[in-house]
Amino acid sequence: MMCGRSGTLSVFGRRIQRLRVKSGYTQEDIISSGFSARYWQQIEIGRPITMKTLLRICDTFEVRPERLLQGLYRHRRPTVRRLETQFAIDCNLLVV
Repeated sequence: MMCGRSGTLSVFGRRIQRLRVKSGYTQEDIISSGFSARYWQQIEIGRPITMKTLLRICDTFEVRPERLLQGLYRHRRPTVRRLETQFAIDCNLLVV
């Protein structure tokens, strides 16, 4: 299990990539929905994203944020609030 910022974001990036492929989208399809090629590639390799980008991804794939965040922090019993808070910390959206 990967913990820490870079490990969690890498897992998240791979999750986004699998969702894209499973949904039948190419990177070109995603780019046509408003993401730049470079930015989308960075998302899929696990670069930090903003909450706004997370919500755009959810809109693109018609999924709820909990589905994308669930299980990223398996070392604790996850709750949606805890996952959202940890994700916000990892992406520098929240300072503790």
